Amino acid sequence: MDVNKPIENPVLVELLDNLKTQFNADTEHKFFKELLSAKFLSPITQDSLQGCKNGESALKEDAAIKFIYLPVFTDWNELRKWNKANGIKTLILSFEDYKTMIFEKDSIFSGFVLNPFGHNIIFDKDLIQQAEKSIYGKKENESVMIGIPE
Repeated sequence: MDVNKPIENPVLVELLDNLKTQFNADTEHKFFKELLSAKFLSPITQDSLQGCKNGESALKEDAAIKFIYLPVFTDWNELRKWNKANGIKTLILSFEDYKTMIFEKDSIFSGFVLNPFGHNIIFDKDLIQQAEKSIYGKKENESVMIGIPE
């Protein structure tokens, strides 16, 4: 991933807008499909980073994250609605990255909020699973019964 290329999700933002005016199963499916493949900006504090190299960093093992619902931004315009300061440190994360943090054993996170100062869509654990199920079908560890009709 090129960290020097701005994160933008114009199709996702358009679908977010469409959900408000044309909410139906097709619009929701398209939105979930785009959501699962998008990259997002996640604000962090400088002291939670270790070793910056070529624009890439990792969180320190003991880094404290102070949100129960993680703020997730589709682009820099949405991020700047939250904080207009220059030099904001961010991570670029995927839907799968957020899902892993939220569903990790002993996680303090309840979900994430997409564009909290704009669209303000709250994804709790149930909605995260619904988004995945909408696109991928069966949930992980969900049993499927197969039979032959009589």
